[in-house]
Amino acid sequence: MAAIDDLTWDQLNIALGGSGKIAVVAGEVVIKPGVINADTLDAITDPGVVEFCSKLLEAAVRAQATVNQAQATGERLSAFATPVYGGVSNGYVSVTQSMGVRVSVNPATQSVILGTNS
Repeated sequence: MAAIDDLTWDQLNIALGGSGKIAVVAGEVVIKPGVINADTLDAITDPGVVEFCSKLLEAAVRAQATVNQAQATGERLSAFATPVYGGVSNGYVSVTQSMGVRVSVNPATQSVILGTNS
């Protein structure tokens, strides 16, 4: 099998629970933060970016685990690290989420960004 170096929008949408959280509209991928966060967004000045990014990374970890199930060692996508949970403080637990990518050093292909493999 070939190494997996990315996820599809559909794989991420499924990991988010499906139901149109990510869609293709007129040739553009549309990600719906209000649906993902279960919030009503009225203006671009509304908060919710931190929650949205956290939920996207959590879903990417789940999607990565799913696509890696049949992959051999060295071919598995390892771009999305398992979150690291800290201690509880003032009713909150700290969570560190990270992502590892490979970026081409060739100026002609620097826009190519791929996930890491393990």
